[in-house]
Amino acid sequence: APAPPPCPPPSPPRRRCSCGTAVGQTANAPIRHSAAADLAREVIGPHARIVEQVPLGFGNSNWRVRAGDVDLVLKIGPRASTDKWAAGERGRRLAAAAGVPVPEIHDVTTTDHHVVRTYRWIDGAVSPRDLDQAGRRRFGRDLGAAVGALHELTHTGFSSRIGGSALVFDHWSDYCVHRLGQITVRAGRSGNPPARVVSRVVDQVERVVHAASGSARAVTCHRDLHVDNLLAGPDGHLRAILDWDMPEAWDEAGEWFKLDWMLFPAIPEAQVPFEAAYRDLRGELPDWDRRVRLVHLIETLNVLANSGSRSDADLTSRAADHLDVLLNGQDDPG
Repeated sequence: APAPPPCPPPSPPRRRCSCGTAVGQTANAPIRHSAAADLAREVIGPHARIVEQVPLGFGNSNWRVRAGDVDLVLKIGPRASTDKWAAGERGRRLAAAAGVPVPEIHDVTTTDHHVVRTYRWIDGAVSPRDLDQAGRRRFGRDLGAAVGALHELTHTGFSSRIGGSALVFDHWSDYCVHRLGQITVRAGRSGNPPARVVSRVVDQVERVVHAASGSARAVTCHRDLHVDNLLAGPDGHLRAILDWDMPEAWDEAGEWFKLDWMLFPAIPEAQVPFEAAYRDLRGELPDWDRRVRLVHLIETLNVLANSGSRSDADLTSRAADHLDVLLNGQDDPG
């Protein structure tokens, strides 16, 4: 695969706002409607007004804002995540340069406690859930081609961030062992899953990680391809891949955790056309089952380890069930 074009730096903050205390004294404080409205006027201008809160698809605290005849999405997050979002913006720009449909960024602004990003609102888009069967199949083909194009953007090593602000590993196995170590520490702190389950995951990862690493390719992965991060046109064509907060230099199989676990169960008609379009671009995928299984083991454990700080009981229950299937099914597809 060709190397990606040189990555431009993220847009610098346009200005520093004085309204951090209006939003909240801590980065994780809930953003109230009145505080978001104040922030919109400070960041965009006095003519900006809140239209609605956007609960899904853009992550963080998100608000649809009207500024004159233009609609924007105001995305508010903690300032402590500035480096992470700068890396995410690099991933979004790489994707756009490769022809992947992404939201257009309008502005980046910092406050005392937050980073505020504004994106152009995408008119006329619908959730892939709302498509008929033919539309879902068309959506699957478009998404498979877009992800295939994204995965043509290669990297010299594996890392949790794009652009060099995190450790870079020459081998996928070394990165996986590093990530697994971080997850097991969090699992120990949260107590979820129990230590005996964590031990089983570690044992099974150790069985497959080195064999799976031999075929791994470091590519730009979005890592969060579920239905709420995707927009379609009414005819099913892909309009945008949203929420570029998590792109990383991973093995391409890393994309399949959210695809298998969240997207394809929600819109099953998309799976076959997605995979056909993807393989048309990417060709043979050696040792694929083992590579996908490795990612499922690590990332399902990650969901459970993070559950102590989250209130989504349904997500935690589904992850526990999925991990049980992984551990008690076939140990090694290879």
